[in-house]
Amino acid sequence: MTDVVASTEAYTKALLHCYKYPSQAVLGFLVGKHTGAGNAQRYVSDVYPLFHSIPMGSPHPMLEVAYAHCESSAKTHGLSLLGVYLANERRTDRVLSPLQTQPLLRYFSSRLDSAVLVWFIDNDSLTGPPTGRSITAFEYSAGGGASVGSPVPRPSEMPPAAWLSFGEWNSDTLSADKPVSEEAALESVNNALEAFAQFKLADFEDHLEDPRLDYIGQPLSSLMNRK
Repeated sequence: MTDVVASTEAYTKALLHCYKYPSQAVLGFLVGKHTGAGNAQRYVSDVYPLFHSIPMGSPHPMLEVAYAHCESSAKTHGLSLLGVYLANERRTDRVLSPLQTQPLLRYFSSRLDSAVLVWFIDNDSLTGPPTGRSITAFEYSAGGGASVGSPVPRPSEMPPAAWLSFGEWNSDTLSADKPVSEEAALESVNNALEAFAQFKLADFEDHLEDPRLDYIGQPLSSLMNRK
């Protein structure tokens, strides 16, 4: 998507969440900034991993708690909740569930000032270290629904203009105008897997079981530290 740029850190951590729980549905928040004229562009700088076993329907008490906590934390750091990333439980399932996913996306669209940015993760591409794009990015609005069909197309089936692009934040221009190649993003994921970083990643559910685990402030560099 030409109006969405992702950091390699956000992309890598979203996939690590799936690698940690390969047989379970996962969900997390996309966090970043609105940029450009009229705030029409979005930069995803980080992700906040949320769930891997709690049913992802809406409403859910823990979803309300997680939303409030993450929204407050994002604002503290000058960031906003931009949307969600999600992966279904079954490897080949690319359908947006009418019983869980759609109510969930409607829940978020009612709370965000713009359409919900959705990263749908292609589980079939994660049976080993990724060799290509693993995320299909699209938008969801309460009135118009998803901007893609269901089943969700694989990243390779999307037109180039819809591909997720990567970049670094430039504090001088206050924009993500430092492009990063797809190869660099794949290398980031592969390096993290080689360091077994997925097993150090914590999500909101892990935090509920052990409050000492910080599911928000976990830089990729610390996850890759084997000590």
